[in-house]
Amino acid sequence: MKRINWYWLILNSIFFIVFNVFFFTLKPTPNKYNSAWIPYGFINFAYILLLATPLFVRKGKFSADYGRPLFLISSLHFLAVLIIGSIFIGTNNNTSTSSWLTHIGLSGAFTLWFIANLIANEHTVNSIERHGQELLYVKITSSQLKRIMNLISDSKAR
Repeated sequence: MKRINWYWLILNSIFFIVFNVFFFTLKPTPNKYNSAWIPYGFINFAYILLLATPLFVRKGKFSADYGRPLFLISSLHFLAVLIIGSIFIGTNNNTSTSSWLTHIGLSGAFTLWFIANLIANEHTVNSIERHGQELLYVKITSSQLKRIMNLISDSKAR
């Protein structure tokens, strides 16, 4: 493995290490519902989704433009889940229903927004490809027309 890949692996692991140390060190006293585990799982899952975002970016000339909104959506989702999850962990409420509903709602909103952007990216890629084909057609046709016009000796007919 290249050195730069190791650096990225270490950089991406820092959150997992720090979050887990904080969670297991400061974890509230267990209650009969173990409601702290729900936000813990969603926070880790949101971070994994953030790290997996590059897998969804369409490769090509404009991949940075396709990736920016996806990274923004994943980052906002992760931050929202982290903040709200930390509040649920810190309050140590006795019911897990509100935690489940909140986190599932956040995940649903994230999924809708993320997939809508994936669809928009695909539409943009298709439009750019179609535009390129149309431009190529115009160039080829105009080249053929110039060649035909050069064969005509009568300037008035040209």
